[in-house]
Amino acid sequence: PVPTPCCTLLLEAYRIEAKDARIAAMRTTIAKTFPEPNRRLLQRVLKMMYAVAAHSAENRMTASAVATCMAPLLLKPLLAGECGLEDDSDASGDDAAQLLAATAAANNAQAIILALLEDYDTIFGESQQFVSSPAMRTEVEDSKREGCSEQGVFQMLHDEYCDAQNDLDAEFKESPDQLCG
Repeated sequence: PVPTPCCTLLLEAYRIEAKDARIAAMRTTIAKTFPEPNRRLLQRVLKMMYAVAAHSAENRMTASAVATCMAPLLLKPLLAGECGLEDDSDASGDDAAQLLAATAAANNAQAIILALLEDYDTIFGESQQFVSSPAMRTEVEDSKREGCSEQGVFQMLHDEYCDAQNDLDAEFKESPDQLCG
C-alpha cells in the first residue's frame, strides 16, 4: 500500500477544487514524496488496472469498478483512519459517526484511484521519468532491444490468458467432475 505520509499528501492534493491544479498537485506529490519502489509499483498497478478497465465490455469492470476494488488495497492508511481525514464527528464511539467517517474515507480512496486512472498520462507522463534504478533501466533497455513494446507485452499477456482459458475450457469439457471435485 501507499505509505501513510504519502497517502495523507495525496488526499490533500486530491481535495484541491480546480481539476488542473488537483492533477498537478497529485503528480507533484507522487513524484516528490513517494519512495521510488512505491512509485514504480503504483504505476504498474495502475497500468494493470487500466488494462482490465479497457476490456470492460467483456469483463464488466469499468474504471470505477476497478478503482473501487483496488482502493482499499492501495490506500489502506486512508481507510484505517491514519491520514488525518478531517471529519466533524467526534470519536466518542457513536456508530453513526464512525460509519459516516468510514464511508467518507472509502469514497475518497475510490475517487483518488479513479483520478489516477483517468489522468494517468498527465500524472505519469513521459516528462516524468520513474525508471531511475540501474536494474530497471537494464530491464527496459533489454525489452526495447528484443523489440517488445508495452502494447506488445499487454498483447502477449492477453494471448497467454486466452490460451489458459481455452485450455481450462477444454479440460472442463473432457471431465467436468475433476475440476469441481
